[in-house]
Amino acid sequence: MYCFYIKSYDYGARLAGIRWFEKYWKPINYLGYRDIDHFKSSNVDKRIIFVVGDSFIAGYGIENCKDRMSDLLQHKLSEKYVVINIAKNGWGTMDEYNAILSHPFKPNIIILSHCINDLEGTCNRLGFKFTFPKLWENTFIRYFVKRSYLLNFIYWKVYELLYADLGERYWEYLQLCYSNTEAWDIHKEEILGIINYSKKVDADLIVIVFPELRRIQMSKEFTSKTVDFFNSQEVKVIDLANILLGRALDELIVHRGDGHPSVKLNEEISDRLFYMISAKEKR
Repeated sequence: MYCFYIKSYDYGARLAGIRWFEKYWKPINYLGYRDIDHFKSSNVDKRIIFVVGDSFIAGYGIENCKDRMSDLLQHKLSEKYVVINIAKNGWGTMDEYNAILSHPFKPNIIILSHCINDLEGTCNRLGFKFTFPKLWENTFIRYFVKRSYLLNFIYWKVYELLYADLGERYWEYLQLCYSNTEAWDIHKEEILGIINYSKKVDADLIVIVFPELRRIQMSKEFTSKTVDFFNSQEVKVIDLANILLGRALDELIVHRGDGHPSVKLNEEISDRLFYMISAKEKR
């Protein structure tokens, strides 16, 4: 199991997922991001593109960084552009805002990912959060489950059976987040921080609004709210809920246990970004 079962997963400290992370989560640059090093001395005359987000942008589930949307976009653009990936797993909007501010480069273009669960960080700070249930807290069992790859695999299979409704429960939690007026108002202010920064440094802002890829139709209630807000601020938006509706799930996600964007979806998004950037360049 240690040698042959290496797989990314949405949640849970699965040993197979930890092995996947250890094997594929590279390169890590001097700023701690899953990206190559970028130095000012070699990029003086280039247009700087920030691609900012959480695990969707960092490329969780994507084994080769070259298959991520940021790297694919770099490959398609001319040499006068440098695309910088600024993303970490679990980030929210405030993390992304602070990372943009603290980065040693100043961007000409910011590509921001907004995922449907980005509101979760705001809700956590307001005191209501989703807690994943725990199974078998017995110290003896936990000792072996954390060390045996076979027992760990069995443990998580049992977990999935006992908590088969976990996805629905988390979805209900997200519904509560979006229906909370205080949380949404705070989140809009967080988003405005990035919008105002882009205006301050005269950087074009493009936002990719991700639905929950397993529930695209159901996501539209929430993603449309986000899209409408960005539109009200005259920000360019790629509304993936409308674009991807009706597509086969296997084309969109890494695999059934990992709902992050697939290599194919990363490629499609990079094409759309390339078109938007190129179209502006020709004006």
